[in-house]
This record gives sequence, C-alpha cells and structure tokens, in this order.
Amino acid sequence: MGAVLLSVKGFAAPETGHAYARARELWEQLGSPSKFLEVPYGQSVYHTLRGELDLAQRLDEDLLRLSRQRNDSAGLVLGPASAGRNLVFLGRFALSRSHLEEVLTLHDSISHHFQKVAVHLHVTSQGDLRIVVFCLGYPDQALALPRASRRVSSLPT
Repeated sequence: MGAVLLSVKGFAAPETGHAYARARELWEQLGSPSKFLEVPYGQSVYHTLRGELDLAQRLDEDLLRLSRQRNDSAGLVLGPASAGRNLVFLGRFALSRSHLEEVLTLHDSISHHFQKVAVHLHVTSQGDLRIVVFCLGYPDQALALPRASRRVSSLPT
C-alpha cells in the first residue's frame, strides 16, 4: 500500500480497506505471486485493526496455507507473524506463541524479503511474544525475552 495513504488515512480507514481489496483482486489475477505477499498481510492487518478478527484469521490461514504449499520463505514468516498477532487478540495464547516463535526463528535468515512491509516483523513479533508468555503465566520469562530472543525454544511449554 502506498505510504501516503497509510500516513494520511491510517491502516483501519475504509479507503485503506478498499485499496487492499483491489490490490488483492489484482494479486489473485496474477496468480498470487510471492513477490507481493504484503498484500494479504496488509489486508489482514486492516481487518485486525477494525476488530474483524474472524476475517483476519481466515486471511492469515490462507497466507499460511499458500506459503507452505510453495515453501515460500517470506510467506513462512509473514503468515505466522500475522496469525500470531491476531491469535493474541482472540485469547489463543498457546497457538499464538507457536506462530511467534516460528517468526523469531526464521526471520533473521530471510529478513531481506521484508523491505516493503511497514513494520519490523522481528521486533513486533518479539513484543507480541512477551505479551503471550506473560498471559500464559510466565512473567519472569516475558521480562527476560528481549535478552533471550534467539533462545525462544528454551522457554517453558
């Protein structure tokens, strides 16, 4: 999406939703190329910020399925990042944690794919994971997570 539209109208504005819907149509007409995975990712963010979590979750599931089918490295980070974020809002902390840990494990090796995404997925996923770990009852580990971001698998399950 254009940075100007997002800056002027915001992620949850109806105009942003219309732009993402049109971009999605074009993306699908082109065969859903991996080069433009920020389209379904952004569309999910739009619906999340509007509180349309069921729709956002369906979009995330589509992105995850497509990325796994194609073994697309960028999608294998974008999908779990988006799903992990949305599952926090749905109170599904264990599943959210699994997705967010996946992002933190994979992101560094393929971070060059995310130049067009408006957020730093590693940073936002790490923040979301801190919330999830806290809500799962591990406040000490949540506080320690910034120092332990490379060792997320050592957290209790």
